[in-house]
Amino acid sequence: MESTRKPIGQFLVEKKVLTPEQVEAILTHSKAHGLRFGEAGMALGLLTREKLMKVFGPGYAVDFFYVSPKHFPDITKAALSTEDMIQFGALPLGYKKKPGWFRAKKMLNIGFLNPSHAELLSSIAALAHRRLGDKAFDDIKVYLILADQFLETLKTVYGITETEIRSLPPKQVNDTLQMFLTDSNSPPQN
Repeated sequence: MESTRKPIGQFLVEKKVLTPEQVEAILTHSKAHGLRFGEAGMALGLLTREKLMKVFGPGYAVDFFYVSPKHFPDITKAALSTEDMIQFGALPLGYKKKPGWFRAKKMLNIGFLNPSHAELLSSIAALAHRRLGDKAFDDIKVYLILADQFLETLKTVYGITETEIRSLPPKQVNDTLQMFLTDSNSPPQN
């Protein structure tokens, strides 16, 4: 099965933000210094928040998370129901520990299709605490994820196809996801 998701570098070349040579330089710097793609691009001066804002909109100030269904953590699969993921455009991505004064905080990483909808964060936290238990995590770290990666993860990890999502009533599908599905010229991926 061939994937339709694109690496961020290819995506940024298509949007004319970077050249292929710049992407190669960023990838080399990223590997050599253990940085994420965006961090490496900014360290080299090839990417700026302003350039990313042109491509990603209001989510530019939020860290980008590349979602790979092959490496999706089983530990957070139960954090949200598939219905909640589709409705809120949110995907649980794993845990990370954040050092604190007396103890480390356990952060639940959540990827959002549109992280500028901050009002959803408390709802997502409540849903995840209800499903995982109040002691499961202390706080949430928000990331930006792309719609094609979101759909690929729903399909590969949760068995939810694009056709099934398209058949849902609009109020049950996240606005950003609806726009992506409407703008997508390709047939549904099943």
